[in-house]
Amino acid sequence: MAITHDPADVTTTAPEVTVPPPAKAPGTLIFGLAFAQLGLMVAVLTPVMVTLALRVAQVVPEADRGAALGKVLSLGAVLAMIGNPVFGALSDRTTSRFGRRRPWLVGAA
Repeated sequence: MAITHDPADVTTTAPEVTVPPPAKAPGTLIFGLAFAQLGLMVAVLTPVMVTLALRVAQVVPEADRGAALGKVLSLGAVLAMIGNPVFGALSDRTTSRFGRRRPWLVGAA
């Protein structure tokens, strides 16, 4: 007697997997991280803003300093808003023996 196997008779079901919900972060951790980020940005950006204002004051006449500083800051913000996602996407698609991001970091440096 021969045993035949009919593929239509086989039903496959994946075992049911239950994933627990993610744990919520405590409010103090969220507040602490936000406060630390604020402190870091103030520490990093204050010298940049002061130096930039001094450089604009050296180049532009006194009557137009505010407008010139606004133009420089606006242009920088627009370029960062466009450039960061574009170069981030390019670095994500980079295949190199040095990794994805390292060639971009070296090139930017």
